[in-house]
Amino acid sequence: MGKYINKKKIDNSTILSWMFRQYTKYRYKTIPDKEFVEMAYKRQFNKNLDWQNPVSYQEKLQWLKINHRLDLQTQCADKVAVRDYVKEKIGEQYLIPQPMVFDSVKELVPDELPNVPFIIKCNHNSAGYTIVRDKTKINWKNERKKFDNLLKQNYYYQSREWQYKNIAPKIIIEELLLDEQNNIPLDYKFYCYNGEPKNIHVSIKRDGVHYVIFYDLDWNKIPLKYYDYPNDGGFEIERPRRLKEMEELATVLSSHYPFVRVDFYHNKNEIFFGEITYHPGSGLLPYSPKEYNKLMGDWINLENL
Repeated sequence: MGKYINKKKIDNSTILSWMFRQYTKYRYKTIPDKEFVEMAYKRQFNKNLDWQNPVSYQEKLQWLKINHRLDLQTQCADKVAVRDYVKEKIGEQYLIPQPMVFDSVKELVPDELPNVPFIIKCNHNSAGYTIVRDKTKINWKNERKKFDNLLKQNYYYQSREWQYKNIAPKIIIEELLLDEQNNIPLDYKFYCYNGEPKNIHVSIKRDGVHYVIFYDLDWNKIPLKYYDYPNDGGFEIERPRRLKEMEELATVLSSHYPFVRVDFYHNKNEIFFGEITYHPGSGLLPYSPKEYNKLMGDWINLENL
């Protein structure tokens, strides 16, 4: 018996460490939303959030997180449900083909998945995805483990973005868009203020580097930098042929909320809807020069909310 116990001996420090992690996780989830947002804002910017008179872009996004919540936000944040909203508002011709939606990782069976490049992602979070160009080169055991963990997460608790709280988690298999050079196409993100697009964030991923370049609506490059993403990779991005149409579509899709970022792909002269985001970077990432934080805040009108 003693020999058996020695084999199964449990280190007290391991137990205490596990208990502390569980307590931290529980406390993390039970902190009221407003207190959580205040703490996150102060930790990032080293100053208190002014709830009574928010001025900057970041302050106003935090104010909106707590004070202006619409049921429509949950639909638009859900990468499956938002398709109905897009179809109703601008038409299904702008939707990327999405052939499969699963509730369980058990359905990630390679023989039953497309033979063309596709992307696996979840409908209820941000950034958790896998690009599949050749499904025979994917470790499907690892993918099932990865997405099983993602399905168990509630993204709301990471930043208190309320729109994610009540989304039923699902796995999406979506066609992978590729340009003429077999690269992921450019992502055009329209920053819309009370239903009016004012600046465009172009996302470029090349050779493992993520570039972010900003333009105004006349396709003039503006000296705006987002967080620590490089904004000069030597790219000369041609004005998209259907830029004006994307602007008009963004206006329609964003009109329901004081600030919305609406993303599109302009690929092979076609426009595809990407996603709707209410708090890019959870509203906690800085823009430079600093004057833009104030200017973008001025464009968000919180009156009569």
